[in-house]
Amino acid sequence: MSRTRGRLLPVLAASFAMSGVGACGGDDTTTTDDGGVDGTHDADTAFDADAEVDEGPDADADEGADADADADADVDEGTDADADTDEGADADADAGPPVPPSWGTPVPLGADPATDPQAAIDDAGNATVVFERDSGGFESVWALRYEVSSSAFGASVLLETDDTRYAASPDVGMDGAGTAVAIWAMTRTGSPTSGTDLYASERPAAGAWTSPAGIEAESSNTLYGFLGAGRGGSAIAVWVGGRHVSAARFVVGDGWQTEVVLRPAGTASVVYPRVALNDAGDAVAVWTENDGGRTIWSSRFSAAGGTWTAAERLDTIDTADAQYPRPALAADGTALVVWEQDDAAGRASVWANRFDVTGGAWVGAAVVESETRHADRPVLAMDGTGNATCAWVHDLSRLWAVRWDAGTRSWGAPAELATGVASSSDFTDHDRLNIASDSAGNVTVLFETGTGDGLASVRFDAASAAWTTPVAVLVGRGDLRTRSFAMNAAGVALLAWTEDGGSGSRLWAVRLE
Repeated sequence: MSRTRGRLLPVLAASFAMSGVGACGGDDTTTTDDGGVDGTHDADTAFDADAEVDEGPDADADEGADADADADADVDEGTDADADTDEGADADADAGPPVPPSWGTPVPLGADPATDPQAAIDDAGNATVVFERDSGGFESVWALRYEVSSSAFGASVLLETDDTRYAASPDVGMDGAGTAVAIWAMTRTGSPTSGTDLYASERPAAGAWTSPAGIEAESSNTLYGFLGAGRGGSAIAVWVGGRHVSAARFVVGDGWQTEVVLRPAGTASVVYPRVALNDAGDAVAVWTENDGGRTIWSSRFSAAGGTWTAAERLDTIDTADAQYPRPALAADGTALVVWEQDDAAGRASVWANRFDVTGGAWVGAAVVESETRHADRPVLAMDGTGNATCAWVHDLSRLWAVRWDAGTRSWGAPAELATGVASSSDFTDHDRLNIASDSAGNVTVLFETGTGDGLASVRFDAASAAWTTPVAVLVGRGDLRTRSFAMNAAGVALLAWTEDGGSGSRLWAVRLE
């Protein structure tokens, strides 16, 4: 669940995405992760003296984006073919089942060379992509906007204008009404070793980007961060500064609130922060602590009370490392968190814990899948009704998934979705999987094919309650690099990625609608 953030700065991940969509990125992308929740990224040790920076997340995210609208927006209801009857044309008479979305034609965005693109999309299908590029020897952060009205991307815009400092690790999100928030890390001076802070800029649906502003209350060298948001216009950034975990809340019209420390600095290093919100603005944040062994921790935020709970540990086995947590949050406050955890033999399985609203407590960690194969980096997406999907790669070559039923409050049987998934060598700087869900419960999972030069998707169809056959998204593209996947409530999505263009990384995008 991570993405590699800039080549020069420590990791900063963010996703201002739609509620209910897995981003374990989405993005995510519930991301997205990665993606897109789309999440977290490999840190550059040149920017921080803390030795723990090497434990930065590998690129999981997702992000995927959360969503809660009508998934029938893509249905072509047609008209009644019998124009001669007194009834006239009946728009609904011949309407068949909803038409699944399809992938469009990839387009170059003309902002090369570019790295680390992150995408977000609003309810209307307008989208924003932020990315990093080298501007005169200094890394800088740029943005592109896609307008549904013109069916095209506009010109790229420079978000930070200080050419004497390094800026990298950008992320972006959009609420349902189209307000975009971008976030990135920037050095304090022109030296790449001077330490870094979080900066942000916002753009209303019909306006311009604001001047960059720092969102940290203290100077503590940002290492890893993630930002999630609901469709209603609130967002929460969670990041690692030194050895503590902090959060700050953004509300459209009010701006950023003061930083809150969720986990004071201690002996443990902290990595892999993630956060998920519902439309009411409630949130659940998760992270991994390493103090001789890796453990999963969480804190919950109440929008009504404006407070965070004390940090709680979610895993229970002291002798087995747990890492790569992915959260999701339902409208009623039910939270799900999945993660990867080793057994005594070093084989990783997928585990989960659930916060029960009725009981007001976490119910306890439990194994989600019990295959004898190694399960790698699970991702998570939740729909508008609280049902969820967890996907992962078995033995670095086989794609599996399992469904959570909100009604029965239970996990189903894991199912194998595809074989020939790219091996670990193909995932040095970006997500293994991207996952996202629309409000009706349709789920899309993106994965690289075993040839390493292509991308495929597989879809859970909510109407038939079945997984479809995988379809090719990109074929023979060469060296695919970082990517971000964002989906809105109606199931319209945008995939942005970079690939080797010979003279540098080229920035591309393709829509799913």
